[in-house]
Amino acid sequence: MFNKIDRSNLIPTTYELKIIPQKKSKIKYLKHLFLEGKWFYNYCLGSLPQNRDYYNWFKEIKKSKTAKIKVKDQFEERELKYLSSQMKEAIAQEILNSLKSLKQRKDNGKKIGKLKFTSKERPITLKQFNVTL
Repeated sequence: MFNKIDRSNLIPTTYELKIIPQKKSKIKYLKHLFLEGKWFYNYCLGSLPQNRDYYNWFKEIKKSKTAKIKVKDQFEERELKYLSSQMKEAIAQEILNSLKSLKQRKDNGKKIGKLKFTSKERPITLKQFNVTL
């Protein structure tokens, strides 16, 4: 946990993104980017290995160019056009970090749930700010 001295050194930062309404392509790009982020997150959750071999899973999931999406009662394979490999890696790493923290909480005797599929667009972590997009 952070103590007061550590927190006093932290600097809160906010970045604002400006989208010009006439540039429909940028708006379309961002909508598709976050939609594909949601698809990929759900795909990653659905493909987690039962034997907990996360290392090989992580290597394979980063390379995937498509994701299986549940549409009504059927699964449909869709191509991921807008999501870069760094973004895919960040989403998969976020899932692994969540699993690690759930395991720690369980080991400490706390009640835990499980990771659930999402129906909302999720934030996407950018590893290299000003370079990734």
